[in-house]
Amino acid sequence: MSIQQLEALVKMVPSKEEEKLLSYEGDLNELDQTEKFVKALLNIPFTFPRMEVMLYMETFQDEVFHPRKSFDMLEVAILIGLTVTHLRDMTQHGATEVSIGTPRLLLRKGEADHGHTLVELARKDCAICHLEETLFLKLKAVVRDKERIST
Repeated sequence: MSIQQLEALVKMVPSKEEEKLLSYEGDLNELDQTEKFVKALLNIPFTFPRMEVMLYMETFQDEVFHPRKSFDMLEVAILIGLTVTHLRDMTQHGATEVSIGTPRLLLRKGEADHGHTLVELARKDCAICHLEETLFLKLKAVVRDKERIST
């Protein structure tokens, strides 16, 4: 049965005359199709609660789909927020480490020559960029998987 038919049946409450059909003892061939249908419905125990359950079963997937989609979007937003926070913290930490070894400080202390310091600085910058790129790629994969699962 379709959802519209089930909704119509659930709304159909038997009247007093229709309830008289329950006690009808005569020949069923004398009844028309509608009366036969109503009598058959009334003979089924818990007819209307059963129809409500059938209607609920038909509409359950539609009712669950939208909250599930919302939770998936919320989960992705949380992952993005955590990743951005993590990247910001790592960048700040990396910038702090890099600023500790700037050429000015090293040259002033006489600990290294200018070329070596620039190479160290570039290496640290590359490591930070590589880490950020790796985290973004992981996040992108998670988002792609979530979208594929929810569709």
